[in-house]
Amino acid sequence: MKRLADIAAIVGNVVGAIFVAVGNVEVQVVGYLFFCMGCLASIWLLRHSNASKSLIFVGMYFFVVNIIGIVARIPSVTTAISKLFS
Repeated sequence: MKRLADIAAIVGNVVGAIFVAVGNVEVQVVGYLFFCMGCLASIWLLRHSNASKSLIFVGMYFFVVNIIGIVARIPSVTTAISKLFS
């Protein structure tokens, strides 16, 4: 299980960084979702190790920031989706 969480953390954060860097709003939202996946996997790994509690706090902070990034882009995404179906 730890190996799977390790892979999810790496893939989530790397793919998330690439998608957010692209600059397209719809792709950025997907990037933030990957970041959330990576953050949750990292937090799980940190909680099951003897890591410092401050690292867990940083992981939780990044998770919240990614949720804010998703919520901030909801109007742009809904506009883009409505354009696809009109």
